[in-house]
Parts: sequence; C-alpha cells; structure tokens
Amino acid sequence: MHTVFDITVSLVFLFLISFVIIQMVSFLAFVRDPTNIRVWFIQDPQSLLSKLLDEQGRYLRQSIETLGGSFLGIQAEKLPMGGQELHALTWAFPQQRTFAGMNVLRTSVFTSPSKSVYFLTPFQSGEIALTSNGHFPELESGDLSLRVLKEASPQELLDAHSHRTRAFLETGSRPYESWTQPSRVEATRLFYRNPSIQALTRSVYRGLVFRQLGQLAVLLVAYMFIRIW
Repeated sequence: MHTVFDITVSLVFLFLISFVIIQMVSFLAFVRDPTNIRVWFIQDPQSLLSKLLDEQGRYLRQSIETLGGSFLGIQAEKLPMGGQELHALTWAFPQQRTFAGMNVLRTSVFTSPSKSVYFLTPFQSGEIALTSNGHFPELESGDLSLRVLKEASPQELLDAHSHRTRAFLETGSRPYESWTQPSRVEATRLFYRNPSIQALTRSVYRGLVFRQLGQLAVLLVAYMFIRIW
C-alpha cells in the first residue's frame, strides 16, 4: 500500500522529469529548424515592465531613450513545443536606421535578471549588423556582423554600431525603411534565418540537449534510489 510520502515523492519526480523532457523536446525542435520560433509583441507591456526592470534596468531604459530611442514595447520569443520564453525591451531609432533592444534573462530565481543592450540594423537584402555589450557571441561572415563590446554604455554601443553600419551602406546595402513592431518582428525572423546564426544555434542547443539528458538521468537514478531506500 502506497503511503502519502510515496505518492508525494512520485508526483514531485514525475513533474520534474516531465519538465526536463518538455524542455529537451523543445530544444530538439529548435535545433531541427531555428526559424521555428514564435515572435510577437506583448499586448500589455506595462504589466510586465515592473517585473522585468530593477534599478539597473530602469537606468538603462532611461539612457536609451535619452539617445532618442522611441519605445516600441516588449518583444517576446518562444521556443517551439512549449519551450522557454524570452523578453526584450525594444526601441526604434529611425534617424540612425537601427533598432535597440535590452534582453532580460533570468538565470536563477535567487538573482535579478541579467540584462544586455544591443543595436540591430537589418538590411533589405538580408544582411544584419548587431552590436551588443553581452548575451551574444562575436560572429563575422559576408552577410552578418555581430560584435560585442563588454560593459559598453548605450551611447558607446550606438556610436560603434553607427560606424559599423556605414561599412554595409558603402557596399550598397539598404537598411529597412520601416521601424515599427511588425518590421522588428521581421528583423528577428531574418536573424534566425541567417546561416551563421543557424549553425551557432544548432551547436548551442545540441549542448543543452545533452545537458538535459544528463539531468534526466540524474532524476531517474535519484528516484530509483529513493524507491529502493
């Protein structure tokens, strides 16, 4: 006869194992097709801003808007099959022909979300220029320029990004003409369609799948140990 303790332990492990499996399936689906990601803007951003922004986040937001950024809202990205949801505060800089974003990533329930600022310029022929102070690796290819300036301020990032986008303009590349929520969503999809980004995404998420397999094995061994004990 099962005791209350046995049932409780079984339910807890069932929940944890199910969570790991769902995450692993989501990662596998994303590895198979990195464009298989849902992108949209939160309908009521104000209700989420208070949860995402601490003192540092509010300071960064003010710094970006002081530079002339027009706040577009909070863009959400969700991995397939019920996977992780990521949020980024987003601004438009039409005169500089770029978008700005502030990624908000929570790595632990015990710490404040980590934040990074970036400037992203998509071009009509598919090229992408992105300058960030974190949360991105550095990549350079014919149609992609992704640079990281650690601990750079929004002003320093914008200056560096403007200098680098001129290199694309000099080759005849034409940036987007619209700097709205729909064009920002399209720029995100363009980012994930880039072959270099797809190769990087597959590499990173394959590693996460193996990590999830390890976590699943640990949970199963722990459950069997408790049952035997």
